[in-house]
Amino acid sequence: MIAITVAYQSGNTMNTDYYYGSHVQMVENTLTDHGLKASEVRKIVGTPTGDPAPYQIITTLYFESMQAYSSAMASEAGRHVLGDIKNFFEGMPDIMIGEV
Repeated sequence: MIAITVAYQSGNTMNTDYYYGSHVQMVENTLTDHGLKASEVRKIVGTPTGDPAPYQIITTLYFESMQAYSSAMASEAGRHVLGDIKNFFEGMPDIMIGEV
């Protein structure tokens, strides 16, 4: 299983109404047909030290394999998902790939 972590940096303008109201559902609707197994969204509320958190929202997308993820992102649906980021976030989030 591959986990794609998408971390939206604190300090960047983010329209959370659009993110929760449109983008999250669009990701699930379009990428499920391309191998998305599950997803989760976490609103970051703090750090153990009380310092400001480096991220405001972290989303994880789960795919069966790296090949499934690569195919999904190369598809028109994947390009649409990536292209939608500009509609709610200033800049590009940090994206990390991990194995579960």
